[in-house]
Amino acid sequence: MSRRAGSNRLRRAAALAALGVFLAAAGAGAASVSSSQVTGVEMTAQVRQTLKQLEEQWLQWVVQKNPQQAGAAVNDLMETARQLGMVRLPDLSAGAMAQAVQAARQQDFARAHWSLDAAERLDPGRPETAFAAATVDRLQGDWAGAAKAWLSAYPRLFAYPLERYLWLQNLVVWLHVLILVSGWSFDDVSAIYIQLAMTDGIV
Repeated sequence: MSRRAGSNRLRRAAALAALGVFLAAAGAGAASVSSSQVTGVEMTAQVRQTLKQLEEQWLQWVVQKNPQQAGAAVNDLMETARQLGMVRLPDLSAGAMAQAVQAARQQDFARAHWSLDAAERLDPGRPETAFAAATVDRLQGDWAGAAKAWLSAYPRLFAYPLERYLWLQNLVVWLHVLILVSGWSFDDVSAIYIQLAMTDGIV
């Protein structure tokens, strides 16, 4: 009887694992199709030239020393990005956030704050920008501002489709784990009960 219960348990676990692999593959396939439709850009000579221009404008922003010139450099970046049909520059936003935190650690809080402004403009509503702002405020000693930035960061986590997709995938994985653990526990308890019943002569 215990051998049969073990065989049933293995079949059930294999079926659940196969279902999990199928769902994960289906979700990944849908995500890849959506990503290629949204970000697919033909790499023509004009596109390569525009991307090179973006790189040069970014380097110009990095070396700026005052917020006015930095703001003008961000305007140029966004204008060039629109020529490619891009409304967000997430990689450059991440670079601006890193520069903001580095400037704050060097006690250059003015540069840190206008770097955060640039990060927000390059990729609006990004949760990492709020977390970076909290770090800058903490290094500056503004604990109230840091707390406010932390609180504003968490609602942003659900604003992006990718984050929502990852949360859903994590939920599916944990549901599979819960089902597997529950199945194993039920089989173990059932096997113990059957053995006890047979020992007592009930079955």
